[in-house]
Amino acid sequence: MVRRLLFGNGLDWRRPMPSFNFKPEFVAPILAGTKVQTIRKTARCKTGDTMHLFTGLRTAACQKLAERLCVVVDYVHLSPDGLTVGDNRKHPRDISEFARLDGFTDFDDMLRWFRTQYGEYHFIGYVHRWAKETADV
Repeated sequence: MVRRLLFGNGLDWRRPMPSFNFKPEFVAPILAGTKVQTIRKTARCKTGDTMHLFTGLRTAACQKLAERLCVVVDYVHLSPDGLTVGDNRKHPRDISEFARLDGFTDFDDMLRWFRTQYGEYHFIGYVHRWAKETADV
């Protein structure tokens, strides 16, 4: 028999809290509900997890922005040739709409940002999309 160790609030202490830190430029779109996804190099959570969204994490200016339910985690490859995802059914057909879900004006704007941040023309990682409503925690 496996026993789970629980805190007084019923949370399993062994399960990590998926926290996502955002640059200040993304705070307003997150709070407005226009940015509902983020792309990271690794899969940081799984569908059904509660995502904890922050800015200024690990600083005195840390601010929790929201808790949201993760609804999609999927492979993504950004390149000047376009967008490749693991499961097309989970994403908009229009690549600029995909970029808008991530807080960018269009796909070219998204590519420029990733190229500036990572110095590469190709980015391979995982898209994490959350529900617009507050997660039940």
